[in-house]
Amino acid sequence: MNREETTRSESATVIGQGSSMVGTLEVGNTVHVEGSFRGTLRTPERLEVGEEGLVEAEQLEVGEAIVRGRVSGHLQASREIHFTSTAAFRGSVKTPKLVIEEGARLDVTDAPADPPAEEESGSAA
Repeated sequence: MNREETTRSESATVIGQGSSMVGTLEVGNTVHVEGSFRGTLRTPERLEVGEEGLVEAEQLEVGEAIVRGRVSGHLQASREIHFTSTAAFRGSVKTPKLVIEEGARLDVTDAPADPPAEEESGSAA
């Protein structure tokens, strides 16, 4: 294992192939999903979904995402979302930069609306 691989593996949360997790995952480092994850996931860093990975989430809030496998839910990235040619996605996306490789399968719906701001009371009718 070279130095870059060592550093990456030491600073990543991994859900390995054959493993599954259900619940809420909030971490400060990169998350690699090679198995399956169901729930809510938050990281300011990167979410990487491997070709065999499956993520079913109501909410994914990440710094960036690289999707090679299957993802469903609302995916929000503060920097970038990249769907590779092997990606399959169903849900909504919100990001300033979106990369879609030829062959990626996407079924994108509207993002959930933010709740409306409350109007100040006492306004004239």
